[in-house]
Amino acid sequence: MTTIAIIGGGIAARSLLFTMAKNKISAKILVFYSDSFAFPCSLHSTAIVAPRGVTTGLSPLGDHLFESFERFKRHVDNDRPHGVIVVPQYTGVKTKVDEFKKRYPFAVVAKNAGSIDLSEEVHLIEERAYLIRPREYLDWLLTEAKKSLDSTIINSFVTQVKDGKITTTDGYEYSADKIIFTAGVQNDLWQEYFPIKKTTKPVQGSYLEFSGVKHTDSFSLSLDGDNLIYDKEKETLLLGSTTRESRLELSPEKELLSIYQDFSKNIGIDLPAFSSGEIKIGLREKASKREPYLLQSGIYSMIGGFYKNGYRVSLSMAERLLNSL
Repeated sequence: MTTIAIIGGGIAARSLLFTMAKNKISAKILVFYSDSFAFPCSLHSTAIVAPRGVTTGLSPLGDHLFESFERFKRHVDNDRPHGVIVVPQYTGVKTKVDEFKKRYPFAVVAKNAGSIDLSEEVHLIEERAYLIRPREYLDWLLTEAKKSLDSTIINSFVTQVKDGKITTTDGYEYSADKIIFTAGVQNDLWQEYFPIKKTTKPVQGSYLEFSGVKHTDSFSLSLDGDNLIYDKEKETLLLGSTTRESRLELSPEKELLSIYQDFSKNIGIDLPAFSSGEIKIGLREKASKREPYLLQSGIYSMIGGFYKNGYRVSLSMAERLLNSL
């Protein structure tokens, strides 16, 4: 039987496993990841999947994002995944209005976003979006995949890949006929196996998470690029996010405080004390032009560059990869 190794344990890897199960792939699957050694960015993500005004015919990235949103929408409708809830996405601006109106020609001028009162009128659009509870959704993807795949999870970080052999931190060696890299910022460790090199950058993303917050309903609000996301059932409020080119998980407290202060002035919701929030940090992989990529060479394949669109593009990228094998 063919052995396929998947290196990575985040949204890219688990969407790939789920898609393999849906396609009834008959192979022995080995999945390598270690949350303790390399914490997946997928678990530290504000994780909203929304249309964001994207249309087709303007750029390859725009076409891909549009296609990916439609694919995720079908996934929710058909598969009813755990950890995904429908929420209104309110996107508004007080600045750069002309640019906003080009992207959202049906925007209105309003002083509230659903149940959220605003301090002044803004140009605003409402879209149907999906709020992801990362741990719940990732666990569901893996559980569903394991129902039909011959899969083994190896909780160890990969230190070397050579000639179809995979070595882990605990010294064990495994063999595979096909090796797929889905490790986000760690993908650069194995770029040498591909004749076409992707220019990527590690980018730190961060946000504040407040617990025990009560409001009337779930929502996602983006105001001049800053985000406020509320999950009524879990009583969690996420505020952020910041972006910084870095491979280190450096706490951006000053930047988050600035976002917190702006929201405090601009919305009619009493936010919890800043000090009660927990800072969450994830390291993303940003590729040239922000476009996700698929690389192949011999027994090796790699998908990456999801950046801020991991939950949006993961299923469509998994399908592209499987269709190319």
